[in-house]
Amino acid sequence: MMSVQIKHTVDLLEKQLFPPQIQAKKKVKADESKKTESKHSFMYMMFPGILFMSLLFSAQGMAQDFWKDKSQGILSRLLSSPTGFKHYFTGKLLSAIIIFTLIAVLLSFLGMWMFNINNQKLLIIIPWVVLSGIAIWSFLLFITLKLPTKKSANLVTEGMVFPLMMLGGSFFPFDSMPKAMVAIGEKLPNGYLLQSFNSWFIKEQALWVLLTPALIALGFILVSFYVNQKTTQQFARNK
Repeated sequence: MMSVQIKHTVDLLEKQLFPPQIQAKKKVKADESKKTESKHSFMYMMFPGILFMSLLFSAQGMAQDFWKDKSQGILSRLLSSPTGFKHYFTGKLLSAIIIFTLIAVLLSFLGMWMFNINNQKLLIIIPWVVLSGIAIWSFLLFITLKLPTKKSANLVTEGMVFPLMMLGGSFFPFDSMPKAMVAIGEKLPNGYLLQSFNSWFIKEQALWVLLTPALIALGFILVSFYVNQKTTQQFARNK
């Protein structure tokens, strides 16, 4: 009996000394509690990088063709013709446009099949890839023509391709890269054009975001056409 009273007394003291803990619950809005999920898959975000990766490989190979033509004596024979280099360089430019167009069409239709890209976007993707390819080719061609030997030109341009891919967003999307790498990559020709393209393709901004980069790329191509044409003549005279 006494033990029952003691137990009853302890229970009363326990309720007064150790009251139930008050748990404060923070009200969270349903839309804030949900994790923001990416609208696109990782492979969709990598698709532009794959496009520019193919452009870099193709541009580097086509720039090396100038050394092949020089070793075969084609460029030296053009020195005797007043308009030979102009026609030669124009032909090289047209062949580059055709090759980049084939790459753009093939990869764009592959993207349409894999990611359900609509036809309207293809009308923007294809010319943008061609424009970017010509700009990258012009950039690598200038470096190729300035190097003293075929071997050095091949080593330097091949050595440039992978850093350009890594810093320019071809291996990883810019959003997943360190800020220091992004700051460098955005200043490279391929990185600038790829980042501009991603603003429209991935972030789905208005089409006009491509206007300024397109004008810059077009201006760069026109200046490079004149500079590289003159550089090719010097390149042909060097032994």
